Amino acid sequence: MNNPRLLSTAAIALAMAFGTPSPAQANPVQEPYSDQFNGAFVEYGVRAGLSALPSSGLSGWSLDAGIRHSFPMYLGDTRLAYRYDNLASDDANVAIHGAGLTLGIHPLYLALLSNGFTGHVLASLHLEIGLGAQYALYRADASPELAESDLGFAWSLGAGFDLPLFNPNRGYAPWLNVLYRYRGGHLDLAEGPGISLGTHTAFVGLSWRVNGLLF
Repeated sequence: MNNPRLLSTAAIALAMAFGTPSPAQANPVQEPYSDQFNGAFVEYGVRAGLSALPSSGLSGWSLDAGIRHSFPMYLGDTRLAYRYDNLASDDANVAIHGAGLTLGIHPLYLALLSNGFTGHVLASLHLEIGLGAQYALYRADASPELAESDLGFAWSLGAGFDLPLFNPNRGYAPWLNVLYRYRGGHLDLAEGPGISLGTHTAFVGLSWRVNGLLF
């Protein structure tokens, strides 16, 4: 045992046995994705609302259906949606089909760190800006056969908040959506200056939200 070469070989073998990580240590098991709500979600929802177009004396109802996606920490979300408005007055009717993309900004997103109901509500408060296209169909009651239509751009500004109806930390949950939106646009007519489609709408919606990223 006094042979230096033999002692050196034994030392190297011991070092390899105890100092080299095992395959399990070299490739640690990854923790599964947590269903805890961290601001990232995919949401499928529908909304219904009451609308008014004060400049033309029109009022009525609106429907909206879309998909919404948010990145972690809730700082911002995007929503792609289809919208239908049915507005009427004593002498005219306007039906509007529209599609648009909105961006929601959540200034109180850090409230999400509390992980409580109040924190969820505060973090959900958002300002919204949108851009899209719309197709409007106008009918005057005096001559309903002379309908006029127009295709154009639309923009919107809004503000809203969301309420979880069940525990959102289990991976999925239904949410209640409340939103005020002003949509700007214009309907060109064959005669006259046309009609401003600046519409005020109060929406209430129901959505199904799944925690995680869309892609």
